[in-house]
Amino acid sequence: MAHEREDEAQGLPLTGQMRPLDPRQIPNAAGGWVFPINRWDRLLRFLIIGTEGGTYYVDEGRIQTENLLNTAECLRENGPQVVEITARIAEERRAYKATPALWVLALAFRSRDPETRRAAAANFHRIVRNGSELLTFAAIYRQMEGGWGRLKRAAIRNWYALRPPEELAYQVLKYQERARWSHRDLLRMAHPRLGPEDEVRQAIVRWIVRGWEEVPERPPHEALRLIWAFERAKRAESEEEIIELIRMHRLTWEMVPSGFRNSPKVWQALLPEMPALSLVRHLGYMTSLGVFEDRKALKEVLRRLEEIHRAPIHPVRLLLAATVYEMGQGTRRRWEPLPEISRALHQACLRRMEAARPIRQPFLVALDISGSMWHNRSGQGLPAIFAAAAYGLYALQREPEAVVIGFDTQSHRLFPEALGSTVLRLVEGLARIGRGGTDLSLPFRYIEQSGVDVEAIVILTDNETWAGQEHPFAVLRRLRSMRPALRVINVATTATGYSLQEPDDPLSFHIVGFDAGVVSLIEEILSASPVSGEQAAPGP
Repeated sequence: MAHEREDEAQGLPLTGQMRPLDPRQIPNAAGGWVFPINRWDRLLRFLIIGTEGGTYYVDEGRIQTENLLNTAECLRENGPQVVEITARIAEERRAYKATPALWVLALAFRSRDPETRRAAAANFHRIVRNGSELLTFAAIYRQMEGGWGRLKRAAIRNWYALRPPEELAYQVLKYQERARWSHRDLLRMAHPRLGPEDEVRQAIVRWIVRGWEEVPERPPHEALRLIWAFERAKRAESEEEIIELIRMHRLTWEMVPSGFRNSPKVWQALLPEMPALSLVRHLGYMTSLGVFEDRKALKEVLRRLEEIHRAPIHPVRLLLAATVYEMGQGTRRRWEPLPEISRALHQACLRRMEAARPIRQPFLVALDISGSMWHNRSGQGLPAIFAAAAYGLYALQREPEAVVIGFDTQSHRLFPEALGSTVLRLVEGLARIGRGGTDLSLPFRYIEQSGVDVEAIVILTDNETWAGQEHPFAVLRRLRSMRPALRVINVATTATGYSLQEPDDPLSFHIVGFDAGVVSLIEEILSASPVSGEQAAPGP
């Protein structure tokens, strides 16, 4: 893809958005001038969006370093508050991935402020929710060359000691190793203190550290049933034995020996009780094995997908699963997507986003379709354009009052019948009309020039504007002279430190990322009573 900044390469003079118009402005990574957001807003962007893959202009290492330095500033200002924000976001499942929260927790443990370190220890269980996150935290903290002091050891001991034995057994079996760390490594470092009354936990800890040389005929305790079934599975010699253990003891795929993981019948046995996220992530793999050639299995997976929108899966993860499945290719396998499963996944994505009620007033949805929105340097997730397209498709299909446009250096009115009925088809259509430079003044100019009657604008963007002759905030001021109550919602898709809106604009709102509550939050903002024109107008 050609670089957006052709004007600079040709030595042309910098004009318009490439020059500051307001003393509060700062340059973005594309060279355009925008407004900074405060460090606490950037902390939220980091926690919710993360930095995986970097951006079109900034690689992952640099943008992560910028966000970690910003986090350190927030910790110095109010460390316990940073920990509380991190814990709340983790509990509400607002983040696409847990890794940024684990970085913040590790930084909090390294703070010089004792109150911050105590807050990190006290909230450890709220932020580190499963065995995978526990092992990832250990790897991150060791990467920071941190020592395992008293508070950290106590927090890790409590993570093991406070879980019910059945839950502890499940966690250490499902997440046995991450980033070269195992539970055996952590236990040898933390030395859990278990009293005589903790006989069952002691047995689990002994198994983690030493394993079982022999497997008894029956589980020695109900809480050890899953470990017993896992050990029996390791010694199983037939597919029938594995299937029986799965059905009787609810083994997950991680607990199945690798020699049986290519068996369609084994996956059919796993299907009814498979955790929701594992289910959507393995649909392509199961299709490639022919699991759904069995009509009973196909009926079961469609039944599960009908209810999947109620599961605590981040919408972007569900969108990723739907898109990868429809593409018919993963990192290691190819498959022929089944139309019934593709349709069910697509409907699940839309239902996961669905607000309690449609927005009862006309509003503009503006999707940034410039080249930077297609960036995905890591190859591990989805480019930002997919999240933008998902909301655009939702608005086209579910919001009768919405007008939807795509823009780069031109604006394009979007209609569902011309762009396909799935997110992947919409993205393919947007690629044919977009991928140019970025001009964030265009949503406001579209209203001026088209005369479309809307009361609010929702813009999904990475905020890397540079290509326009007018600054977005200047066009918005002019538009507000005619429509003083016009509200603007900026949905940020990257963890950068800037925005197109003036910091003191009372009718401009910032939303971070694309969690399950975003659509409802947009509906709440747009359904609220607007303020008066005198209240709305920003200062000169």
